[in-house]
Amino acid sequence: VKVQNSSVKALGQLLSYLADEKEVENFAALVPAIINVAAACQKRSDEDTVSVTLDVLYDLAYSPSSAVAVHLPATIQFCLGCVSDSNLEMGVRDSAALVIATLAEAKP
Repeated sequence: VKVQNSSVKALGQLLSYLADEKEVENFAALVPAIINVAAACQKRSDEDTVSVTLDVLYDLAYSPSSAVAVHLPATIQFCLGCVSDSNLEMGVRDSAALVIATLAEAKP
């Protein structure tokens, strides 16, 4: 579990850094795996990893890459799950709502 969480955080930082670069396409296929780990963390009430993942998804919302855009359904589903999870702190839920709003603006 610790290795997964650390991997998500490290990979998330890389994806956030590359969000506006063409190289993000090399790592975009990992977005579903990141979301899966974050969803498992959500069930364990690991809000830190969920928050990091939401920050990454926010950064990726502005990415012009079509390789990132193919993961929109999974991204929105994860964020909706976070918004509706009353066990998460309001700040985390707000972050999930922000990702959805940003996607609506950036990827109409």
